[in-house]
Amino acid sequence: MAGVVAHVKEAQLRRAYAAGDVAVLRLRSLLMAPAADATGARDVVVRLGIAGGSPLTVGRIQVGSLEAQPWITRAEAVLCGPEADPWPLAVTVIGKVAGAPKPPPKPTIAPEFAVRHASDDLCIRWWGTSP
Repeated sequence: MAGVVAHVKEAQLRRAYAAGDVAVLRLRSLLMAPAADATGARDVVVRLGIAGGSPLTVGRIQVGSLEAQPWITRAEAVLCGPEADPWPLAVTVIGKVAGAPKPPPKPTIAPEFAVRHASDDLCIRWWGTSP
């Protein structure tokens, strides 16, 4: 498998938890968009972490690009893995293309309310015009 791994040192994580029972880890990466499939969809899998055997909570999912001209029209996310709950998660598209057609609404849940297992990953799929 290919990908990027973000390591957080234990001391940094303890310092973040010292202020309260919640720590926020914001990952921002600039990567080339993967090739689109036949439907125009692009996929990315985000490996999620665990602490003390318990899965870390996913708070907010945002999908966007840094191009001056927005090109992402819509996005979807689900937890994926052998034990994952397949319920769709709420996603915010940052810099959405103006006037993009809206897909039929699907019921989603806030990521922090999703049942999460230590083996779960986050699968994000998005559509857009060419970047």
